[in-house]
Amino acid sequence: MNPIKNKHIKKALAVLRPTGLFFMTVEIGIFDSVISTFFSGFEIIR
Repeated sequence: MNPIKNKHIKKALAVLRPTGLFFMTVEIGIFDSVISTFFSGFEIIR
């Protein structure tokens, strides 16, 4: 692997890592709210 390509990959990873964490947090937040809404609805029905 040539060093220029390696540098670009490292830069891309440095950029992608924070955004990936951000999207993971957002996804977990949405998932969590959906589950809590579902369970609260389940409690009302019961």
